[in-house]
Amino acid sequence: MIKEIQRRPMIRPLLCWIAGILLQTVYPLEKYTGLLLTIPLVTLSLSYILKPSTVSFSNRWFWGIHHLIFLFFLSVQLTSFHQKNTIKQFTTFSLQDKANTLRQKMVTKIETLDLNENEKAVLSTITLGDRKKLSSHTKKQFAMTGAAHMLAVSGMHVAIVCGFFTFLLTLVPYRHRWRFLIYLLQLLLV
Repeated sequence: MIKEIQRRPMIRPLLCWIAGILLQTVYPLEKYTGLLLTIPLVTLSLSYILKPSTVSFSNRWFWGIHHLIFLFFLSVQLTSFHQKNTIKQFTTFSLQDKANTLRQKMVTKIETLDLNENEKAVLSTITLGDRKKLSSHTKKQFAMTGAAHMLAVSGMHVAIVCGFFTFLLTLVPYRHRWRFLIYLLQLLLV
Protein backbone atom coordinates (compact mmCIF):
# COMPACT_ATOMS: atom_id res chain seq x y z
CA MET A 1 0.00 0.00 0.00
CA ILE A 2 2.90 2.38 0.71
CA LYS A 3 4.18 1.79 -2.82
CA GLU A 4 0.76 2.70 -4.21
CA ILE A 5 0.73 5.93 -2.18
CA GLN A 6 4.23 6.74 -3.42
CA ARG A 7 3.19 6.15 -7.03
CA ARG A 8 0.08 8.30 -6.73
CA PRO A 9 1.00 11.48 -4.85
CA MET A 10 -2.51 12.96 -5.02
CA ILE A 11 -3.74 10.25 -2.65
CA ARG A 12 -1.91 11.87 0.28
CA PRO A 13 -3.90 15.13 0.30
CA LEU A 14 -7.10 13.20 -0.28
CA LEU A 15 -6.41 10.90 2.66
CA CYS A 16 -5.59 13.92 4.83
CA TRP A 17 -8.84 15.61 3.79
CA ILE A 18 -10.89 12.48 4.53
CA ALA A 19 -9.14 12.03 7.89
CA GLY A 20 -10.06 15.59 8.86
CA ILE A 21 -13.70 15.02 7.94
CA LEU A 22 -13.88 11.73 9.83
CA LEU A 23 -12.17 13.08 12.92
CA GLN A 24 -14.44 16.14 12.99
CA THR A 25 -17.55 14.00 12.77
CA VAL A 26 -16.39 11.77 15.64
CA TYR A 27 -14.59 14.31 17.82
CA PRO A 28 -15.32 18.06 17.64
CA LEU A 29 -11.86 19.39 16.75
CA GLU A 30 -12.63 22.80 15.27
CA LYS A 31 -11.51 24.61 18.43
CA TYR A 32 -8.10 22.91 18.48
CA THR A 33 -7.13 23.07 14.82
CA GLY A 34 -6.04 26.70 15.23
CA LEU A 35 -3.18 25.35 17.33
CA LEU A 36 -2.38 22.99 14.49
CA LEU A 37 -1.72 25.96 12.21
CA THR A 38 0.94 27.26 14.58
CA ILE A 39 3.12 24.19 13.94
CA PRO A 40 4.31 25.37 10.50
CA LEU A 41 5.03 28.85 11.80
CA VAL A 42 6.95 27.58 14.82
CA THR A 43 9.01 25.05 12.85
CA LEU A 44 9.85 27.55 10.15
CA SER A 45 10.87 30.25 12.60
CA LEU A 46 12.87 27.84 14.80
CA SER A 47 14.72 26.40 11.85
CA TYR A 48 15.52 29.91 10.65
CA ILE A 49 16.64 31.11 14.10
CA LEU A 50 18.72 28.05 15.01
CA LYS A 51 20.37 27.38 11.65
CA PRO A 52 19.75 30.25 9.22
CA SER A 53 22.27 28.98 6.69
CA THR A 54 20.65 25.54 6.41
CA VAL A 55 17.09 26.73 5.80
CA SER A 56 16.12 25.49 2.39
CA PHE A 57 12.80 26.44 0.89
CA SER A 58 13.12 23.70 -1.68
CA ASN A 59 12.75 20.90 0.86
CA ARG A 60 9.83 18.82 -0.41
CA TRP A 61 9.12 17.08 2.89
CA PHE A 62 8.99 20.31 4.84
CA TRP A 63 6.46 21.95 2.52
CA GLY A 64 4.54 18.70 1.99
CA ILE A 65 3.92 18.31 5.71
CA HIS A 66 2.87 21.94 6.01
CA HIS A 67 0.51 21.50 3.07
CA LEU A 68 -1.07 18.43 4.66
CA ILE A 69 -1.51 20.26 7.98
CA PHE A 70 -3.25 23.10 6.17
CA LEU A 71 -5.54 20.66 4.30
CA PHE A 72 -6.39 18.91 7.55
CA PHE A 73 -7.24 22.28 9.12
CA LEU A 74 -9.48 23.24 6.19
CA SER A 75 -11.32 19.91 6.14
CA VAL A 76 -12.04 20.10 9.88
CA GLN A 77 -13.25 23.70 9.66
CA LEU A 78 -15.47 23.11 6.61
CA THR A 79 -16.97 20.02 8.18
CA SER A 80 -17.68 22.02 11.31
CA PHE A 81 -19.38 24.74 9.27
CA HIS A 82 -21.55 22.16 7.50
CA GLN A 83 -22.46 20.53 10.79
CA LYS A 84 -23.59 23.86 12.22
CA ASN A 85 -25.41 24.81 9.02
CA THR A 86 -23.60 28.14 8.91
CA ILE A 87 -22.96 27.98 5.18
CA LYS A 88 -26.01 29.60 3.65
CA GLN A 89 -27.69 28.31 0.59
CA PHE A 90 -27.13 30.69 -2.29
CA THR A 91 -29.91 29.21 -4.39
CA THR A 92 -32.72 30.87 -2.45
CA PHE A 93 -33.69 34.15 -4.02
CA SER A 94 -36.53 36.48 -3.22
CA LEU A 95 -38.07 35.59 -6.59
CA GLN A 96 -38.08 31.93 -5.61
CA ASP A 97 -39.67 32.79 -2.26
CA LYS A 98 -42.37 34.79 -4.03
CA ALA A 99 -43.00 31.89 -6.40
CA ASN A 100 -43.35 29.52 -3.45
CA THR A 101 -45.84 31.81 -1.69
CA LEU A 102 -47.81 32.18 -4.93
CA ARG A 103 -47.84 28.42 -5.33
CA GLN A 104 -49.06 28.03 -1.75
CA LYS A 105 -51.88 30.52 -2.40
CA MET A 106 -52.92 28.53 -5.46
CA VAL A 107 -52.86 25.29 -3.48
CA THR A 108 -55.14 26.84 -0.86
CA LYS A 109 -57.53 27.91 -3.65
CA ILE A 110 -57.55 24.34 -4.95
CA GLU A 111 -58.39 23.20 -1.42
CA THR A 112 -61.58 25.27 -1.52
CA LEU A 113 -62.91 23.43 -4.60
CA ASP A 114 -65.79 20.98 -4.25
CA LEU A 115 -63.69 17.86 -4.84
CA ASN A 116 -62.65 14.99 -2.63
CA GLU A 117 -59.20 15.04 -1.04
CA ASN A 118 -57.66 12.61 -3.53
CA GLU A 119 -58.83 14.66 -6.52
CA LYS A 120 -57.52 17.87 -4.95
CA ALA A 121 -54.14 16.24 -4.37
CA VAL A 122 -53.93 14.99 -7.96
CA LEU A 123 -54.99 18.40 -9.32
CA SER A 124 -52.41 20.29 -7.27
CA THR A 125 -49.74 17.75 -8.24
CA ILE A 126 -50.45 17.94 -11.97
CA THR A 127 -50.90 21.71 -12.20
CA LEU A 128 -48.51 23.03 -9.55
CA GLY A 129 -46.11 20.17 -8.86
CA ASP A 130 -47.12 20.09 -5.18
CA ARG A 131 -46.88 16.43 -4.13
CA LYS A 132 -47.24 16.92 -0.38
CA LYS A 133 -50.80 15.64 -0.08
CA LEU A 134 -50.60 12.93 -2.73
CA SER A 135 -51.00 9.53 -1.10
CA SER A 136 -48.72 6.61 -1.86
CA HIS A 137 -51.76 4.58 -2.95
CA THR A 138 -52.57 7.15 -5.65
CA LYS A 139 -48.93 7.16 -6.79
CA LYS A 140 -49.04 3.36 -7.07
CA GLN A 141 -52.25 3.52 -9.10
CA PHE A 142 -50.71 6.01 -11.54
CA ALA A 143 -47.58 3.86 -11.78
CA MET A 144 -49.57 0.66 -12.42
CA THR A 145 -51.54 2.26 -15.23
CA GLY A 146 -48.39 3.71 -16.79
CA ALA A 147 -49.50 7.29 -16.26
CA ALA A 148 -47.04 8.27 -13.51
CA HIS A 149 -45.44 10.74 -15.90
CA MET A 150 -48.63 12.82 -15.66
CA LEU A 151 -47.80 13.65 -12.04
CA ALA A 152 -44.57 15.41 -12.97
CA VAL A 153 -44.51 18.96 -14.24
CA SER A 154 -42.54 18.23 -17.37
CA GLY A 155 -41.47 20.03 -20.50
CA MET A 156 -44.68 18.90 -22.20
CA HIS A 157 -46.78 20.60 -19.53
CA VAL A 158 -44.74 23.77 -19.87
CA ALA A 159 -45.11 23.60 -23.67
CA ILE A 160 -48.90 23.31 -23.35
CA VAL A 161 -49.04 26.29 -21.00
CA CYS A 162 -46.70 28.25 -23.28
CA GLY A 163 -48.90 27.41 -26.27
CA PHE A 164 -51.96 28.60 -24.38
CA PHE A 165 -50.31 31.92 -23.53
CA THR A 166 -49.09 32.28 -27.12
CA PHE A 167 -52.65 31.81 -28.31
CA LEU A 168 -53.89 34.44 -25.84
CA LEU A 169 -51.18 36.88 -26.88
CA THR A 170 -52.12 36.55 -30.56
CA LEU A 171 -55.14 38.63 -29.67
CA VAL A 172 -52.79 41.54 -28.97
CA PRO A 173 -52.14 43.61 -32.11
CA TYR A 174 -48.81 42.37 -33.43
CA ARG A 175 -46.22 44.93 -34.37
CA HIS A 176 -42.53 44.36 -34.81
CA ARG A 177 -41.58 46.89 -32.18
CA TRP A 178 -43.74 45.11 -29.58
CA ARG A 179 -42.40 41.67 -30.43
CA PHE A 180 -39.75 41.75 -27.69
CA LEU A 181 -42.30 42.84 -25.07
CA ILE A 182 -44.70 40.08 -26.12
CA TYR A 183 -41.95 37.46 -25.81
CA LEU A 184 -40.94 38.85 -22.43
CA LEU A 185 -44.55 38.80 -21.23
CA GLN A 186 -44.90 35.23 -22.46
CA LEU A 187 -41.80 34.15 -20.54
CA LEU A 188 -43.01 35.84 -17.39
CA LEU A 189 -46.40 34.18 -17.64
CA VAL A 190 -44.86 30.74 -18.10
